[in-house]
Amino acid sequence: QVGYTSSPGSGGYYVAASNKDLSGALVIPSELEGHKIEYIGNDSYGTLYNFNDCKYLTSVVIPDTVKYINSSAFKGCTSLKSVSIPSAGVYISPSAFLGCTSLESIYLQPSGLGSAAFSGCTSLKSVTFAPSTGKTGYFMANAFANCTSLESIDVPEGVNGFFREAFKGCTSLKSVTLSTSFGYLEQDVFKNCTSLQTITYKGTSAEWAKIKGVENVSSDITVVCLGD
Repeated sequence: QVGYTSSPGSGGYYVAASNKDLSGALVIPSELEGHKIEYIGNDSYGTLYNFNDCKYLTSVVIPDTVKYINSSAFKGCTSLKSVSIPSAGVYISPSAFLGCTSLESIYLQPSGLGSAAFSGCTSLKSVTFAPSTGKTGYFMANAFANCTSLESIDVPEGVNGFFREAFKGCTSLKSVTLSTSFGYLEQDVFKNCTSLQTITYKGTSAEWAKIKGVENVSSDITVVCLGD
């Protein structure tokens, strides 16, 4: 049920579903027939070469050989409940898990998230990050928008900033914790986060004041600087 082929222009190999009836738990291999798997899906040819709309998938484990999870790779997998992405510094492309409405938990390395990567994952409650490996990245626009069950997130070293509306409409989000590597906060990141009460920053108040865009944080939100 899982096929692979060369990824044009990359020199690597990608893995994708050979049909949309793929079901249950999926453990993606690190290699197939001697070929190392470095890509999930292939957006060069559109959604045909992805796992999108595999509506019977319930869990996915992605190997640490993977460098990119391509656009819309798992978009619309409405039964998917858990995802493990241990690969160091893997880039998760735009809309990779858009609309995975049953997704409850994800485990990933701190790295870049493309626009709307997990947008509309309305059951998402747990986002757990593996220890940083020194890779850095940003959460792009709408990365976790409308994840209405998410109550808290502890963002580790390696995540350097949030782009516009990254957490828009996360109506259950109560607390956010940021590391000292954090340095950029775009406009409307927490728009319509009606339950957000506290941002905990692991640096000092002087360091917090130097973060670009800190003025975009609403005065209704309490900022606690642990380094003071």
